[in-house]
Amino acid sequence: MSHYKPQKITLPSTATPSYAIVDEDLAVHYEATDFLTATAERGRAINTLKKYAGDLATYLNYCESGGISWHSPNQRDLTQFLRNLANERAVHPHTGRTYIRSNSTANAIFRTTLSFLEHLEHLGISTRHLVDGAKVRSTVPLGAGYNPAHKQWAEVTRFRSKLPEGGSSAPRIGTDTVKEVLSVSMSPRDDLLVYLLATTGIRVGEALGLRHEDLHLLGNNSALGCTVKKSHIHIIRRMNANNAIAKSRYHRHIPITHALVSKLDMYSDFLYAEGIESDYLFVNTQRGEVGAPLRYQTVYELFNRLSRKVQVKITPHSLRHYCASEWRRLGTAPETIQSLLGHRSPLSMHQYIHASPADLRSAIEKAAPIVD
Repeated sequence: MSHYKPQKITLPSTATPSYAIVDEDLAVHYEATDFLTATAERGRAINTLKKYAGDLATYLNYCESGGISWHSPNQRDLTQFLRNLANERAVHPHTGRTYIRSNSTANAIFRTTLSFLEHLEHLGISTRHLVDGAKVRSTVPLGAGYNPAHKQWAEVTRFRSKLPEGGSSAPRIGTDTVKEVLSVSMSPRDDLLVYLLATTGIRVGEALGLRHEDLHLLGNNSALGCTVKKSHIHIIRRMNANNAIAKSRYHRHIPITHALVSKLDMYSDFLYAEGIESDYLFVNTQRGEVGAPLRYQTVYELFNRLSRKVQVKITPHSLRHYCASEWRRLGTAPETIQSLLGHRSPLSMHQYIHASPADLRSAIEKAAPIVD
């Protein structure tokens, strides 16, 4: 019996990293690998490809163990697969760790599976048209506060078979926790990185892809060929040596505070004193190849250490949720938050905004009738 697993590869056509699906004898599953290659060629981040590869390995192994045709399952097979995802004790395809999946994780694997089957339909390998039958399209309102000149309704795709989810899986952190994290003693590089994420809401991949040329710190940046005034950074989608990539395909700029500019100056002084030169902003300063662009794993290790110090689970992405919630709490217009986060659709922004306990109490107290 084949046991499929993800295998990291480099695409020969573009020299970019991707993933393949192989069995225990390292024989390639060509259809699944073709799906991953097509996804990579659309410019998806390596971490996204890694997740999709793990999802496909999970699906193929389920089909193999159950004697199910992986390219032409029926609706009952798919429904049972989704239920099994949430009920079985799973083995992580990359780490080998055993864990219990959440419903949101099970739904995410199921979505990847349907995308793979849709890919097979386009290739003419499967003719069941299962994917259209598994989807339902509906329109949803974008809500109050949006520009009336813009479309107020959006068409979204939902899945008929979906497990109930208990809200956002991102940890909800408040201002006190963020202040405590920022007060922890760190190196100039780490201090700058954490402060940048905590004040701009950019994704970790966007931070790791920053180059010095993306920093425009003058009152008038016309000498740099930039019409945006005052200090800001530019988020540009490009391939990077550390596999970091801006998820959004759209170029945007983010204003930065004077405090962040000061931290940038301190970090620049540190790099100069250490004789470290690189086009990248965030680089290795001690471990690994000094001057090489910082990688995701180093950032995750930093946040694990910070979580232990403040005794609260905190991630780079939780700081993004924090920024969005704070901006909304302070009355920032939804379209402004959407632009800062780099979301094309207002619907993408909603999951990042969380009400704090104080917000909930304030709403109740303001609405309560006054009784004489």
